[in-house]
Amino acid sequence: MEDKRNYEEKKSNYEDRGERTSSYRSRDNNDDGDNNNDFERDRRMFSKRRNCWFCAKKTEPDWKDPQSYSWLVSEFGKISARRVTGLCAYHQRESTKSIKRGRHMGLISYLSNQTAN
Repeated sequence: MEDKRNYEEKKSNYEDRGERTSSYRSRDNNDDGDNNNDFERDRRMFSKRRNCWFCAKKTEPDWKDPQSYSWLVSEFGKISARRVTGLCAYHQRESTKSIKRGRHMGLISYLSNQTAN
């Protein structure tokens, strides 16, 4: 009971000083016009549009050319995820196939991103 009273006192002190009592604004509260703008700004801040490199260059990942896909492999030999590379789903699948075929043919290393000369 005493803890609740202390909480209410602290909350009223914050409100008296004009400080926020919670870290997020309520989206239901439409008393001020810029609340919708805050939501739009937050949405834009967290959603960055990335264009596919292969679509922009109008090329395809080819297993015979390790330079076209070697940048998709980390220094430890892991294939980078689509959210990291920014590729479209089609080109991410095709580049993964190309990397695996190139590894099988010995053009690119399994353990690192080094390519054959």
